[in-house]
Amino acid sequence: MRRALASAASVAALGAFSPAGRSDGAPPSVAVRRPDAAFLDRAHDDVSVLSRRALYEAACAMSAWDSGANHEIGWRLARAAHQLATSPATPAAEKRALLERAHRAASEAKARLRTNPAVFRWSGIILSDLSSLQGTKSSIEAAFAVRDDWREAVTLDPDDASAHHLLGRWAFRIVRERGRGGCVPNATCAHASVPHALHLTPRPAGAAGLLVPLARLHLYRGAARVQPGRGAGTL
Repeated sequence: MRRALASAASVAALGAFSPAGRSDGAPPSVAVRRPDAAFLDRAHDDVSVLSRRALYEAACAMSAWDSGANHEIGWRLARAAHQLATSPATPAAEKRALLERAHRAASEAKARLRTNPAVFRWSGIILSDLSSLQGTKSSIEAAFAVRDDWREAVTLDPDDASAHHLLGRWAFRIVRERGRGGCVPNATCAHASVPHALHLTPRPAGAAGLLVPLARLHLYRGAARVQPGRGAGTL
């Protein structure tokens, strides 16, 4: 009850809000007073502010405010669509449409916001999940585009712990999928630095062998840069 009241109050502060859920992942009919990127960030970090679905609907409405021209809102819409798609409460029938919506929004924002590391981090996350949902062939085809997004994120912000962690996991995954040993650490910074994940992973011969030290490097960098109380897996 308290969470419902908090959500209603937060939305009321933005203006009229009339959710109209869409099973196809398309933007609902929601009216808000003005775009507010800080509000979307706050609601993303604190689920007591809005539910994942309400956050997505608010982001859709803010994006529609200026016909999608505000790309700072656009990439946050992509993030909200991804978070709703990956929520256990979201019906399976909606997930693909939501991820496709997220991918379109992220791609549009990435074309405009070339110096924002968060845009590239989320673009890679969204593409990785969408291609995995589409099947093995799509996942393989998208693998290096995903890597390039995350690599651009750490180029723009060398202190982006999450992007370093994602790059490290990506490299371990490639080693594993090539059948040459290796493992993918768990999603938290603490697990990423356990000795068997970083030091005892087999180093195969050939090009794949170069990915193991690369994975270790990025996982170490992510662990070194993570803020107290906030794991690298916290995006």
